[in-house]
Amino acid sequence: QKGYGIMELLAVSISHENTPISIREKVSFTKKKQAEILKYIKQNIAEECVLLSTCNRCEFYLAGYNMKDKFIDCLVSLTDEFVKKYISIYEGDDCSRHLALTASGLKSMILGEDQILGQVKDAHEFAKEHLCCGKYLNTLFRISVTGAKKVKTETLLSKTPVKKGDFFFVPSGTMHAIGPGILILETQQSSDTTYRVYDFDRRDD
Repeated sequence: QKGYGIMELLAVSISHENTPISIREKVSFTKKKQAEILKYIKQNIAEECVLLSTCNRCEFYLAGYNMKDKFIDCLVSLTDEFVKKYISIYEGDDCSRHLALTASGLKSMILGEDQILGQVKDAHEFAKEHLCCGKYLNTLFRISVTGAKKVKTETLLSKTPVKKGDFFFVPSGTMHAIGPGILILETQQSSDTTYRVYDFDRRDD
């Protein structure tokens, strides 16, 4: 037993938001090293853990008891004392909110980018493969991924790559914008009013 009391959620993040790339590179771990770190955390610090490691962020998601101080010491041992200057800590509901925003691309350098959702899913799967996830983080990640998919399909934060020969149907009432080199064909009933929010570099003059 690693601790007693109420099960806690903890996220510790080192990301592009406040950390230069020279420092982020020091917390970029190989898959083999990630597996070793997860195993150590699971055995000594937390009941469950997930490590999200990308070029722009290194984030640890933990579920357990009285974890924060022990985990910070662990992180320092993996890197150096300097890391304390750059970490952001999210606990409880803030942890859940942070993961939801991250998975949706709302904390990415390019707002709304799609790649992070796949990286979050991969990180979760990797932790499950190494038997580091249980009902708490499984639930947290499942809800966050589901919410992120909804953001991508129901908001303006999704961008679809287009190549020559592609044809897309945009349903009536869907808010959209078109990029450079795209031809749009509008088939509609006669109307006195047309709403268009933005066309790429279009000028009325």
